[in-house]
Amino acid sequence: MKVYLEVVMDASGKVLFEKSYEYRGEIALMKGADTSAMEEQGRKSYELQLEEFEFQKSLLMETQRKQQEEELRKKIAIEKTLQRTRTGSQQTILTGGEGLGGAITKKTLFA
Repeated sequence: MKVYLEVVMDASGKVLFEKSYEYRGEIALMKGADTSAMEEQGRKSYELQLEEFEFQKSLLMETQRKQQEEELRKKIAIEKTLQRTRTGSQQTILTGGEGLGGAITKKTLFA
């Protein structure tokens, strides 16, 4: 019996390259296997992958929720700052200048 390891064909099906060897021995294991054990293993694998997917999805949703909350907090802080600037009172004060050599500076405060 010929066992193929690699086969390269063109579009018409002509074999361009093959890597194979001749096998002489028992073929009892090649008759097929009990599929119920393989199906059970496949089902378990699928369920584990689904659980992992759901876990990753929940992490992503939590991260997105935190990002949205942070963006909202920033927007609220900016709006409060702008609101205070628009509606607050403005005061000008003079600072500095001890003695004759000190420089006096003008500062504007928003309350």
